[in-house]
Amino acid sequence: MSEGEDIIWVSKIMLGHSEVATTYKFYAKYIKPKDKKHAAFLDEGRTSSVQNINLKCESA
Repeated sequence: MSEGEDIIWVSKIMLGHSEVATTYKFYAKYIKPKDKKHAAFLDEGRTSSVQNINLKCESA
């Protein structure tokens, strides 16, 4: 999790929780957020063209 482990593996295998939500419920305060940019694959050109498509759909 904060050390790069997969939350599903930690939840199911290490802790034996049937639901990942249980792991988050009890351990979320110990999980450090990652300093990653979300949707980094979208550059300015793609973002503006997606916004243009959305505007066209809304006006139709």
